[in-house]
Parts: sequence; C-alpha cells; structure tokens
Amino acid sequence: MKIDKQMQKKCISTIKEIAVKDGYKKIQNTIYKVENENIISVDFLIVNSERLIYKITAKKQSFDEIFWKIMRMEENINERFSLRINGAFVAPPAQFYEGDMELSENVDIIAEKFLKNVNKEINLFLETNNLEEYIFSDNIVIDKNILRCLSYIDSGLLSEAKKLAEEQLLSGNTGRFVNQDKGFFELVLLYDD
Repeated sequence: MKIDKQMQKKCISTIKEIAVKDGYKKIQNTIYKVENENIISVDFLIVNSERLIYKITAKKQSFDEIFWKIMRMEENINERFSLRINGAFVAPPAQFYEGDMELSENVDIIAEKFLKNVNKEINLFLETNNLEEYIFSDNIVIDKNILRCLSYIDSGLLSEAKKLAEEQLLSGNTGRFVNQDKGFFELVLLYDD
C-alpha cells in the first residue's frame, strides 16, 4: 500500500521512538546498539512510498580503532560514537540480513513489526554465529578482505593481515579506502601496532 510523505515521516519517527525505548540509539535512518563487543546497526529506507527495506550489519567495536590507526586517522578515535555508524572513513560492517516490509497507514503496527523482525534476526545471528568466524565464511561479499585484515589484527595476527594485504595488492586491489595517496592494503603493510 502506498502511503503519502507525511505518513512516511511519521512511520520513520515512530520506528526511531520505539527503537530508542528498546535500547537502540538513532542517527539519520539508522538505529544501532552495542551487544557484547559488537556494534549492530540497522539501516532502513522507504522505497516507492510502499515498502520499508532494511539491512542489518555487525562489526566488532575494536575494528574502528584499528582501522583509524591503519588509515592514519587516529584523531577519529576520540570523536563521538555515532561516527562509527555513519562516518565515511570507518571500519566496514559485515551485513548479515536484508529484509523488506509492505507499508500501511497503521504506522504503529509497522514500527512494532519492523522492530520485532529486527530483534529476532539480531538474536538469531548472535546465538548462531561468532562474528569472526562469519567474517571468514563465504557469506560476506562487500569488503570481505578489509574485514579479514581487521579481524587478523584484532586477534594479534598482524603477519596474517599483512600477507592478505600483499595478496590483494598483487591482484591489483589497493583497498577502497584511501588516505595520503595510499590504499587500505598498502597502509596495512606499513602498519605496526
């Protein structure tokens, strides 16, 4: 069912209100929370005035600090926490769920159903997966090798991260994040924790 712009705004604000009551924080069209050492975030968007689409991602809280040290952006470590969620230069998260829902004019029911679905998928993921193992599975498509380098470094395996970075460079991949004219994988080779 298509809903007008006013109802769409009400739907988004209702989702945020209910999410905050449920322990989430909000920024733009994202709700997020920290579970154990993982930052779980949910990005959502209304498409064609009739569907609510969303994706759920996770990353270890420690990944951002490692990422910023590699990228020579240590000043970000002391910035507001929400930078880890919506910053352009942050450790990428691992997406583990994508969903969508049809909208209706009863935004309270939509918001509650949305949050119920989201919480169910997050709990299922956390109960059945270890984030590091998930990163090394074949489930990740986007930023797989960046996440693997971060995971290696987080586990104290810098030499493995450098080996992976070297393999990426040999295949022509410098890494999509660039600072000081060097890509992520080039900077991993120069990194010393």
